[in-house]
Amino acid sequence: MKKIFMTLLFMFILAHNCFANDYTLPIELQIRYKKEIQKTIKKEVPKTKNNINKEFLKAQKTYNQFINDNVQNSDKYIYLIQDYQRGIETYEMIFISKLIDITAKYKDINQDVPPTDFPGTLLDFIYPYFDANNIDYSQINELDSFCANKIKNLDILLQNM
Repeated sequence: MKKIFMTLLFMFILAHNCFANDYTLPIELQIRYKKEIQKTIKKEVPKTKNNINKEFLKAQKTYNQFINDNVQNSDKYIYLIQDYQRGIETYEMIFISKLIDITAKYKDINQDVPPTDFPGTLLDFIYPYFDANNIDYSQINELDSFCANKIKNLDILLQNM
């Protein structure tokens, strides 16, 4: 009985170590990682917001053109506005991809990155690394909300067409 218990205990510990994901980095890497991530966030969030605003303004201009032209067939305008929505999402994805690439330099995560085109899934994937390494991601949350708000506003325009 004792051998069975010890074998099961050993298997449990081994299995736990195989499936546990350690998000922390050694302290010397953690300092460099944190510095690089924060520098990227500080530099790229304003650029990403600016690009998102440009896409949003193009979509608004397209909507205004639709209103002014008083066209019966709105398909062309709908497709254009939907393309601008995808552009907004793309800029957010590019930003998040940069953060994932930086994380991959410090920790082997490439096989763990979920295959998705939804920014929220990638943020859920990367946040534990930020938490474990004391990285403030409030600006990323703000950018995500900013992006979602712009897309929601474009959805409202599309509903009015």
